[in-house]
Amino acid sequence: MTDTAPLLSLADTRVMADEACILDLRKLLGIISSSMQLDFDAEPPLEVLDCVVSGFFASRGLWSHQQYTREMIDVSRAALDEVGASHLIGRDMASLSTGEARRVLIARALAHRPRALLLDEPCAGLDPAARHHFLDMLRTIARGGTAMLFITHHIEEILPEISRVVMLKDGRLHRDGAKDDLLTSEALTDLFDLPIAVTRRGDWYHADIEG
Repeated sequence: MTDTAPLLSLADTRVMADEACILDLRKLLGIISSSMQLDFDAEPPLEVLDCVVSGFFASRGLWSHQQYTREMIDVSRAALDEVGASHLIGRDMASLSTGEARRVLIARALAHRPRALLLDEPCAGLDPAARHHFLDMLRTIARGGTAMLFITHHIEEILPEISRVVMLKDGRLHRDGAKDDLLTSEALTDLFDLPIAVTRRGDWYHADIEG
């Protein structure tokens, strides 16, 4: 797991752990995962702009009892424009490609200006070209100051803007530190119990199994 900026103070963390409910946590984090796309592909059909606006209510779609405002709609349109997906307005989520749908979900998360984005395997299911463009979009968002928690098994997806890496092994904290210190052949070999060679190309890291 990686992040781009400090997310919460120790006091905030304590409050979240002891007092805040899950719905309150959702207000702090914009959560995006590959599995979320399945929820928004289901019946009944969900239009792209409605999908983004529904993020203000943490619901799938809009319901008659929910009072959304013109400001919410305008903010949602701006979020779609920010991720390069405004041209998808009017289409149903189920009709989108994996990459297009993932952009809409990012816009949905950004619309209510969360404290941070929690990206759980966000590149899963993307072809190489779609992944390249998707990561480039995330870099733009990160440069704009949005904190990110990026969960991945593939170090080649770790953005150059990310400075800290947290490694988990067997469900427990394994290592935590600066990216340049942890994305090494030694550290990855220890993490995966396989001989792994890490190479760096510019600001990106790559891992290959040796032998």
